[in-house]
Amino acid sequence: MCILFFQLNDREECGAYRLVLANNRDEYWTRPTSTAAYWGEKDNCLSSLDQEPGREGGIWLGINKQGKIGVLLNILGENLPNRKGRGFLARDFIASDTGAETFLQDLSKDIVTSQYNGFHLVLLEAGGPHPLAMYLTESSVEERRMQRLPLGDPHAFGNSAVDRPWQKIEQGRPRFQKIIEENRSPEAKNKLVDSLMDFLNDKGQYTADSVLGGKCQDLGIPTHIRDERSANGVWSPSIMYGTRTNTVILVDSNGRCDYIERSLVTPVDQEDPQTTTKTFSFHIDLTSI
Repeated sequence: MCILFFQLNDREECGAYRLVLANNRDEYWTRPTSTAAYWGEKDNCLSSLDQEPGREGGIWLGINKQGKIGVLLNILGENLPNRKGRGFLARDFIASDTGAETFLQDLSKDIVTSQYNGFHLVLLEAGGPHPLAMYLTESSVEERRMQRLPLGDPHAFGNSAVDRPWQKIEQGRPRFQKIIEENRSPEAKNKLVDSLMDFLNDKGQYTADSVLGGKCQDLGIPTHIRDERSANGVWSPSIMYGTRTNTVILVDSNGRCDYIERSLVTPVDQEDPQTTTKTFSFHIDLTSI
C-alpha cells in the first residue's frame, strides 16, 4: 500500500528547501501504467498516468509548474466494484486553477459517500508567497475529515485512518525528518535524494503492527502478505504486487523543483528486478500568487 511523507515550509523558514516530499505507489505488477511525463495544456502538468481500462488518465501523484501537488492514497479494505476512479481527483486539482482549500471544500459539498471507495486526498501549494497543505479523508467507515496542516512539521499518510497509523507511518515520520536534517545543505542534494530513495525502498518489516494486523485479520489477508505490506518497500511476489514507483520532489528556496521518479520495470523479473529513473526540473514562482 502507498505511503507519503512531506515537509512544507514557509518562505521565511524554508532554509535550503521549501518542500521535501517522498512517496511510494504500491500496486499489482500487471496494472498498466505510464511513467512520468508532462501533459496538459502547454505541458503544464507532470505525472505518471494510470492506464487501467476504465481508469485511464488517473494519477496517484502529480505536480504542475505553479507548484500545485495532488496525492491520492487509498484506504485498505475499501475496494467495492463499480465506484468512481479516485485518481481523477488528484488529476483534476493539478489541472485546475482552483486553490486547495476551495477545491476540497467544493469536493466535500458535492461528494456522496457511495461514489468512491475510501481515500486520503492530500493537496499542496508549494508556489507563491503563502504555501499551503490540506487533506480530505473520505471513508465508508470513518467520519469525513478535512484539515489544514501546519507548515514546518513533517507529515505522513498511509492507507489507514489518520489517527490510527500503521507503524511504517508512525516510525517513518521521524526517520524522514532525520534524513532531511542530515542533508539540509544544497551541496547534499544528491545524498538527500539517495537517502530518501533508500528509505522508500526499505524492506524492513514491522511485524508487530497491531493496527495493520487487526485490519488484515478482518480482511482475511494471510500473515506473510500482512508482514510484506508492513514494510516501506513492499515486495509480495506471490501475488505479483509491491512498490512499483518511488517519487521524490524537492523545491528549493529559489523555486527550483526537481521531480525524480524511479519505476519498477514490468513485466517484473522476480530474480533480478530492474528499475528506471526519470528526472525533471523546472522553476516555480515563490513570490507572486
